[in-house]
Parts: sequence; C-alpha cells; structure tokens
Amino acid sequence: MTLAILLAFALPQAPDTLPAFLAQLEKDRTSGTAPAELLARLEAWAKGKPPDLQARLAWNRAYLASTQVLNAHRAEWLKRNLGKSLSFGGVTGVVRDVKPDRALFDVAGKETEILFASLSPDSGLAEVLRDGLLAAKSPEEAILQFAAGRPDIALALARKLEPAATRDRALASLVGHELQAADRSMEAGKIRALADELAAGWTKHADLMDAGQGALRQFVEAELLEKLYGEADKIAARDRKAARKLIDLVPSLTKSKYVLEDLERRQWKLVERNQWHPVRLEFLPPGASTFSGSAFVLEDKADGAEASTFDVNDLPGPWKEISGFRAKVRVGTMEVVDMRLGFDVPAKYHAVGIDTVLQKAVYAFFQSRLEMSGKESKAVPKRPEYEIRFELEKDLWKMSVDTVVMKMARATQDPMQILFVYHNGKCELLSLDIRRK
Repeated sequence: MTLAILLAFALPQAPDTLPAFLAQLEKDRTSGTAPAELLARLEAWAKGKPPDLQARLAWNRAYLASTQVLNAHRAEWLKRNLGKSLSFGGVTGVVRDVKPDRALFDVAGKETEILFASLSPDSGLAEVLRDGLLAAKSPEEAILQFAAGRPDIALALARKLEPAATRDRALASLVGHELQAADRSMEAGKIRALADELAAGWTKHADLMDAGQGALRQFVEAELLEKLYGEADKIAARDRKAARKLIDLVPSLTKSKYVLEDLERRQWKLVERNQWHPVRLEFLPPGASTFSGSAFVLEDKADGAEASTFDVNDLPGPWKEISGFRAKVRVGTMEVVDMRLGFDVPAKYHAVGIDTVLQKAVYAFFQSRLEMSGKESKAVPKRPEYEIRFELEKDLWKMSVDTVVMKMARATQDPMQILFVYHNGKCELLSLDIRRK
C-alpha cells in the first residue's frame, strides 16, 4: 500500500487543532517515524489551512527537512568510521553497522543501537560540518542550532544566508517557532511576560517582523495587542499607573503609525490628574515644517515682515481636559519664535516667546493672527534651548519662559489651538507636553 493511501486512511483521525497535531507529530518523530513521512503528513494536514497557521508550521517544515538532511549526513559520517571507536549520541564504542535512521555500536562488548530520532537536534552536527558533509552557514545549520537552544547563533547564521529568499525562509521558520511559543503563553494568560520577551528579542528587529510576509507583525497587531489592552483595562480599575506601564510596552512591539496613534489616546486616558504627558511629535501634521526623526525643524526662509507658522489643532486628549502646555525649543539661528495658545472663534491668542536679537522673553496678546494689542518683555539669559509654558492655576493661565513668569491671564474659555510662529532663521521644536486637569 502506498504512502499516499496510508495517509488518506490516517487523516480522518488526525487531530483538529494545531497543538494536538504537533504533539502527535513530535511523538511519532521521537519514536522513529521517518522525517519524510512526517513531512508528507504535515503537508496533507496543512492543506487549505489559513495563513496564520501556515506561518506557525514554517518551523516544523524547516525542522523536519533539516533533520532529514542531518540524518543522511550522520549515516554517511558513521559509515566513513565503520570499525572505528568514537563517541556519538552519548555513547563511546566501535561502529558496527549503519542504517539510514540508526547505527549499531559495540560498547564494551555489548551491542547498543542508537536511533537518530532519539538524539538531540544538533548531535553529530559538528562532525558533519567538520568533514564537509554539510555546508557551513546553511539553512539546516541555522535551524538545528535554534532547535538545540542557541537562538543567537541561529539568528546570526540565518541573517547571513543568500539569496534573500533563502534567508527569509530561514527567519520565517524561526518566527514560526516563536509564534507557537507565543500561543502557549497567551493560552496560559502570560500576556505581560510574552510582551516583554517579544520586545527584548524579536519585535525590535525589522527582518524578523518582515519575515514570512510579516507573520510576527500580524500576530502582534491582530492578537497580542488586543490581549494587552484587555489586561490593561482590568488593571486600570485599581491601578492606573500599572496599566499605563503595561501599554507603554506597545512602541517596543510595533512601529505601526495607526497603532501608535491609537496608543496615544489610550495612554491619555490613564494619565493622572496634574500629570504631564509627552505628545508624539511625529504624529503632528507637519505643514511646511520637517520632522527630523526626533524634532520638528521650523525654518523661515523669507527675509521679510511676514513670519512662518506651525499649527497644532489635534492632541491625544480633548482640549477641555488639558490644564498645561509646555514646549522645548532650540532657538538655533531664529530671530524670533513664539508659542501661542488660541481661544474662541475666530481665535484670539496669548503668545509667549524668545527674541534672540534683543535677548528677551516676550509676551503679547493677539486679537487675531496678525492683530497684536499688547506686548511686554523681560531679559533672559542666553541659552541654546528654552521651555515655554502655559499652566492653568485655578482660573488663571500662568505663562512662562523657563522660570521667568511673563503673564497671568484670566481663563474664560478652554483653549482650542497651539500656534508656533517663527521669523528669520531656523529653530527646532524638541518636545511638546500636555498636563491633565
């Protein structure tokens, strides 16, 4: 009876779930079932299964195929040493006979059979590499090193593979192993431990996140984050700080703009009263400015009376929930830069900034963007960076540059806009923080 017919009979009894199927596969492997048969069984079971399951099976495919290759080389190496005494598979003796899946040793006059399936994944690997039976830095070497518990070595080997398709298949198989481990952690409810593990060794590497058509990224964004946020929601009822620490792991798990924008709003909900919260600058609409990766570069190239502007209209939290704004600015070559807090429709502005020509901090009130109705200034030390602050204290807005208070003004409405205005030169917006009421 052919193998295909045997499999056809066997498949109706095959386990329905991935863990059960893999457990049966491993049981049969360690009992001596040939890797070729196990691979055929795997392919038959996997036919028509969804992509997320195929991504997990990438590990088993690669491991069985690598074991099949190593077994052939184990047998060849042992045949080269027939009649010789050597150590192999935890025994030392004379090689008497070699089969495709086992070898017979004479150990102190006693026949001892070693089944290749009973060996550790890397048993004999060093020997076949040394004798040139298996090429060094091969996919098989990477897979077997990983199976033997040496992930750093395995990843280093996999990353050196060429061509790129071979490298991706090797990395995808390692990701498949991690996805299976992640499933077990999720099932056990070890969400925080799983997030920590992935952040420490997997998600920070772009090649691992991209491998196998982004299987790890899809798992993180479609499955893990839902669980992580669920855990945070449970914790938040009794400990908002602990919940915040949990979701603060998200940027180390994914760089997705959509996810991180959503995260900002979730983080704001967990900010305590009077606590400052940093705004992610990269999500602010750039307008005519440029985001450098860590700061907004604000440049006014026009040598004239009209200044350039940078508008901030959307923040992680509602404006009515905010009681403070602070921005750190590196003045660079800019002559004048100010931060304006807008109220009402049409907007009126309180403005606080730095005049680097006069070396003064300046306050002004604007009835509109252009109509200034009052101006005050105070001398400040010359520094490369300044912090401009608007802080609500009872019913007054306190406006400062560093520790120099420029104005106290009555708060009659919630703010609705931040406007940076800069003239003649280049400066950088280094940070923007908001404080919860």
